[in-house]
Amino acid sequence: MNEISVGPTQVRTISNFVEAGRCREWVGKAWGEPAKWKKRFDYIHSYGSAWYLELEYGMLHAYHADAANTNALLAGLDGLVPALASSARFLEAPDGSTGHPARARRQNLGEYWADAGVVLMTRGKEGYIHADFEGLSPYPPMLFEEKTRAYSAVLMLSRPASGGHLTVWTRRFLGNERMALDGVPTAVAEYDVGTLAVFDSFCYHQIQAAQLSEEFPHRAVAAMHFLYLDRPFPHWEYWY
Repeated sequence: MNEISVGPTQVRTISNFVEAGRCREWVGKAWGEPAKWKKRFDYIHSYGSAWYLELEYGMLHAYHADAANTNALLAGLDGLVPALASSARFLEAPDGSTGHPARARRQNLGEYWADAGVVLMTRGKEGYIHADFEGLSPYPPMLFEEKTRAYSAVLMLSRPASGGHLTVWTRRFLGNERMALDGVPTAVAEYDVGTLAVFDSFCYHQIQAAQLSEEFPHRAVAAMHFLYLDRPFPHWEYWY
């Protein structure tokens, strides 16, 4: 694998970041345990809790209450969390440096945070345009500071029959800026099983419409968010 760096407004994809067979094992286990899904919005399901889904569904308390259980589920997908956390080595800190270690948010802020997430979509509906900065809410000033560096890493575990890629608008919008996407250049992160996409969390993005079939019944990803912090030492805090 070629080493890369990912800075603000960049979108990078890394093919074969994880071997496809390993991804199929992970998603097969999650797909086979529907009693452990959190079912949200009729067609978006998370294996355990996902911060953004619980927040949008008005169930923020449930996310924090269930975080330890979610982490136990994820630990059962052997190697998933370490694989996602290893993508921190690609991320550029505010000074442009790379190679800083990754540290779970639960180690910084307590046990109420999930390390990562697995999300399964059972319809090919186009996603909403959104940015991923809601997870910075424990650090409100960082939502509005140009120097803040936050990234999203998304690993495709199972692909739809076609479509389902990610469109990213390659301009950062801080938390106090109005979304105005006209004229903003876009990049498309095209997925196959095992592909990792990494992009700036302050860039708006949208899941493209997908076609599902009996052979390809869902679009499933594993995801992790990162925030650069310089205390208690320079590191990337991760959560989902």
